[in-house]
Amino acid sequence: MRYDVAIVGAGPAGSTAAKILSEKGINTLLLEKTTFPREKPCGGGLQMRVLHRFKYIEEHNLIDSYSTAFQIHTSTMTHHVDFHHTKPLQAMVLRKTFDEGLVTLAVRSGAVLRCGNTVQDMTNHKGAIGLMLSDGTTIESQFVLGADGIWSTIAKKIGMKQECNHIGICVYADTRLGNSISKNSMAKNTACIFICSQTDLRGTVGCSPKKNTSTSGSLSFDKL
Repeated sequence: MRYDVAIVGAGPAGSTAAKILSEKGINTLLLEKTTFPREKPCGGGLQMRVLHRFKYIEEHNLIDSYSTAFQIHTSTMTHHVDFHHTKPLQAMVLRKTFDEGLVTLAVRSGAVLRCGNTVQDMTNHKGAIGLMLSDGTTIESQFVLGADGIWSTIAKKIGMKQECNHIGICVYADTRLGNSISKNSMAKNTACIFICSQTDLRGTVGCSPKKNTSTSGSLSFDKL
């Protein structure tokens, strides 16, 4: 089948583009290598200006909670910055439900969703772009939008240079909050970042509280 636009990658960028294009009557295909719902290593924080630009995010209840404070600590814990505000500093989302919600909105707007396939090759012939998928099928489109992340197949196919010698390695976990923390509004609404600068570890350790869970993770900035 031939589409006006084929979007590779159904993360927030890809699904948002699919929604907007479909609302304008453009025949849009949204391709995703995995299936929904699915997890993503992410603290889940959205700056408030994102909600001002895309108001439907709140209107469709895709926000889990809001953060009104943050703390930044040095690795020795001798210095820290503690910032509090009466208004939300950022909105917190659960990527498993947030991403699926954005995809659902794109499909409701008319986009065609196709999951469980990766793009193996891309060709350009007589004004049509061909996408060869992992299941052996070929999709034709007038335009292709690459939203498939840092290891983008589309970027490689069009010759974009990818500098991947500096890669952040992330380990994260979601932990359900206990009753004592859940009832403490200050603990629930404060995001914490620890800056690590020791010789054996360079990076950050962070904690992003949500309504009923907290996402904790560490990110290394070492050169590979």
